[in-house]
Amino acid sequence: MPAEQGGTIAVAAHPGGSDTELMRNSPTPVRQVFNLFAARFGQSAAPDGFREVRGHPKLVASSRRSHDAALQRRLWALSEELTGITFPV
Repeated sequence: MPAEQGGTIAVAAHPGGSDTELMRNSPTPVRQVFNLFAARFGQSAAPDGFREVRGHPKLVASSRRSHDAALQRRLWALSEELTGITFPV
């Protein structure tokens, strides 16, 4: 059922090459690589520029893979397995 008819939608955002809690709480090797990148290209969260690594927030289309029903089911099953919480769909 489409969202306009009361269905559920899922929304996601990525911060691009941004200095966020995700990077600050990553394993040390990941942080070290990010810090090398951030020194030249980093910024605050939500870029809209070149390859979405710099700039202002922007709305973008969902990737083709995000519409892959098999991948959706796999992600759902793995999420249930890892959290130990199941939801009937």
